[in-house]
This record gives sequence, structure tokens and C-alpha cells, in this order.
Amino acid sequence: MALLTGWRFQPSDVELLDSFLRKKILGQPLSYHMILEADVYGDDPKNLTARYSMANRDGEWYFFTSTVRKHPGASDSSRASRRAGAGRWKATQRIKTVLDSDHNVLGSKQCFCYMESCPSGGETKTIWLMEEFSIPHLRRKAGASAISGSNKLDEWVICKIYLTPKARKVHMIQEDLYEIQPVEPVAKRRRMEEPQTMSSLCMHPYQDIAGHYQLFSYLTILYHSSSMCPVHLLMVVPPYSILVRIHLFLVRTLPIPSRLIN
Repeated sequence: MALLTGWRFQPSDVELLDSFLRKKILGQPLSYHMILEADVYGDDPKNLTARYSMANRDGEWYFFTSTVRKHPGASDSSRASRRAGAGRWKATQRIKTVLDSDHNVLGSKQCFCYMESCPSGGETKTIWLMEEFSIPHLRRKAGASAISGSNKLDEWVICKIYLTPKARKVHMIQEDLYEIQPVEPVAKRRRMEEPQTMSSLCMHPYQDIAGHYQLFSYLTILYHSSSMCPVHLLMVVPPYSILVRIHLFLVRTLPIPSRLIN
């Protein structure tokens, strides 16, 4: 089911755990299919988010994904591997317990930032952040036969990936500029790229400074070489440029420059 017009997908922590993740683990139908299935830990966030659309205009992506154990041989270990692409997701906070309105435990939430590996051996903090939501007490109910004997830790978790506040602001500005920027027709772009002639300079109202200078030079020579009075010249000059009209009154008292004749 798609969202109603005017609504944005901004679920709370309680809604993510109770209305989406719990139903996904138990195989129950979801009301909205706004959270996509993806291998979050199989690639870095830049490449991952480039393949999917944002869930809202706040620069957020929501994914269902699975986790694997950090130590494959330790079947009783509850620590998940955070390797992803050329880096890893580093925990920035301790695991938090999410409660409902009746103070019942729904699941847990943990925050991460993506650290990119450097050739020198160190790590660099990137602009990518993530919140992972899991339900540990339903871990074995998500197809225990499939999880047992494998390195998989969670059949399903929800990962919310987003940009840092500063990077998100820049991203939103770029998106807005891209949307409001008009696309010029091909014919108009071709016309602007072609060399301007004197007739086109007189016909088109929007010209650059170089075009106005050519027009001024042309009118100066025309005035000094003909018997037309400035009033008649004003009648043939397009009414778009007040600068042209002022120039015609000035050339009556100024001699024609020799470099214009040559």
C-alpha cells in the first residue's frame, strides 16, 4: 500500500519495531512496503543508497537486512560483524532498549557511523550514519532451522541510513536547485551557441555586454555616416535597452572613434 497524499514516511522507533520488524520476522503482512530488502553489510553506504530511492525528503533510507556473527566459530556469540564494503560501521552509542507506552520491551536500537579504511591502515570518518533496530528475543523464531548451523545471527533487522546534519543540508539544497532549474530546449541552446550577427543582436532583447558594445558601435557609425536624426534611430531601435537610447543621445556630441572606422 502506498502512502496517502501529503503523508511522509517518518516512523518512530516504536513503530519500526512493532509495526514493521516484528511482523517481518513473524511473516505477517505489512501495511506499507516502504522498507526494502537489501544487503546493508555487503557494500558501503554510498554505493548502497545510490541503488535505491530515499524513503522521504529528509535523506533517509530504510532497509530490511540480516546480520552475521563476528566470530563464525562461536555459535553462542551475539556480536554481529559490522564490516561493510571498504570500511565498517562503528558503534557510537551503547545499545538502547526501546519501550512501548506500557513500558514493555519491544527491542533494541544502536547507532553507528561509517568508517572508511585508508591505504595507510587507519580509518576516516565519513558523512554516513545508521541506526539498527533488532528484536533479540525473536531471533530464534525467524526460521530457527535456517539460522542454526550457519553464521547468520539475525534473520531480519531494520537499518535506517542517513547523512550527517551538515551533509544532509547540502544534499537537500542540491536536490532543490536541481528541481527548480529550468531545462533549456535544444533549439534554444543551439541558437545561443551559434555566433551572433548584427541582425540577431538587434532582434533579441537579452544580450551580454559584448553584444551591447557591438550594437553601440554599429549605431555610432550609422549616425555619423547618415542623415538620420536620433529620433528616427530611436524608432528602429528595439525598446528593450534604455542604454541604447541613452547612447544615441551621447553620440551626437562625441566624435566617432577612428578604431571603429577601421
